[in-house]
Amino acid sequence: MSAALGMLAVAAPQPPTVFEGVANTVAVIVLLVEFLMLRTALLRAQIRLYAVQSLAVSVLAVVVAAGRGIPELYVLAGMSLALKVIIVPLVVLHLLRETGTEIAGSGALGVASEVIVSILVAGFGIFTSARWGCSPTCCRPPR
Repeated sequence: MSAALGMLAVAAPQPPTVFEGVANTVAVIVLLVEFLMLRTALLRAQIRLYAVQSLAVSVLAVVVAAGRGIPELYVLAGMSLALKVIIVPLVVLHLLRETGTEIAGSGALGVASEVIVSILVAGFGIFTSARWGCSPTCCRPPR
């Protein structure tokens, strides 16, 4: 009986670490901002959401750099912050001021159709990467 209890204790899942929790939270924020970008019709709002999403990706790079001890990711996060959060949105907003366009997209697809297409594209990416031998566990360092 005690051997069965010992096996249950070994098989019990471990709670996620702080690193995994923060990384997963930031990844969810990136995904939610992506869905907001699908819903937003104004170009200026989409540019701001792009900057917010890029900021979340930069934060994720810092979290991974701190959690895994990879100093090169700090440089990547800084460059991503400077380019994708500050410079690109400023340039695109400046170019947008010179045009008369305010509405993004053609309206050919509704929001539900856009979500279905994005899910299909993500599924295609997952299956394609699995075909190349990359799985969700292949890039994790050993514990």
